Amino acid sequence: MIVIVMTLLGAFWGAYLAKKRKGNRLDIAQHAASCAILFCLIGLFATIMIARALG
Repeated sequence: MIVIVMTLLGAFWGAYLAKKRKGNRLDIAQHAASCAILFCLIGLFATIMIARALG
């Protein structure tokens, strides 16, 4: 669940940043995808750390 939320949060944040910097649609899509991947990995590591701490 954390991974999904972090992925969506990263996509929205990346799209917001690209739009703020006046990028076109392809810039917005690329920035959203790259931020989504980064946030997904952060969420994955957070999930693993939480699972190990509780288990």
